[in-house]
Amino acid sequence: MKSTARIFLLIIMALGAFIPASAQMVKINAPAALAGCPNFGYEHQLTPRLSAAGDLLWLPYKWGHDHEVFRSLQLAGELRYYFDEASGERLAAGWYLGAYAMYGDFNIGLKRDGGDPSYRRQGWGVSAGVSGGWKHRFNSHWQMDINLGVGYAHLQYHKYRLDDPQALRIGTWHTRPWVGPVRFSISFGYVFDCGCVKE
Repeated sequence: MKSTARIFLLIIMALGAFIPASAQMVKINAPAALAGCPNFGYEHQLTPRLSAAGDLLWLPYKWGHDHEVFRSLQLAGELRYYFDEASGERLAAGWYLGAYAMYGDFNIGLKRDGGDPSYRRQGWGVSAGVSGGWKHRFNSHWQMDINLGVGYAHLQYHKYRLDDPQALRIGTWHTRPWVGPVRFSISFGYVFDCGCVKE
């Protein structure tokens, strides 16, 4: 599953790199940015109704006291089908449906209150499912994109005692599945003509 997600993401990036586009968009997830977690995205118009999108999320937090950490690096790719066609050099807007795949590494450990033992979990995760959303066009260059992804997530990680200076691993790999909402964003993006449409 880990290698399948990586292959899907490589396909999305290849589509963006080699297929001509009428327009492209770079965007940032506003709620994540306000929380201090950079989440940048990119969308590449393939046809008047189809586009390829991708985004990168970084959670950078680490605290010196109690060895607390909240770090993750996530990469996602998505294929979108828009119900309204794009016109001219503008990127498609309105309602859309799609499919996504996501891969990420994480290292998360937060201290619990009440004297209960606290743990740190370090590992990787993959997810795939369906996505949908709505994009609003402010003008020819600025758009707002609201996106929700629902699917299956598979996490594998090692577990450590948070307050253990030797960071001794507890047991072997732990596995946790999840089915439900996996990703959500409210992004604001700038649309530009990449100049890559072949005449």
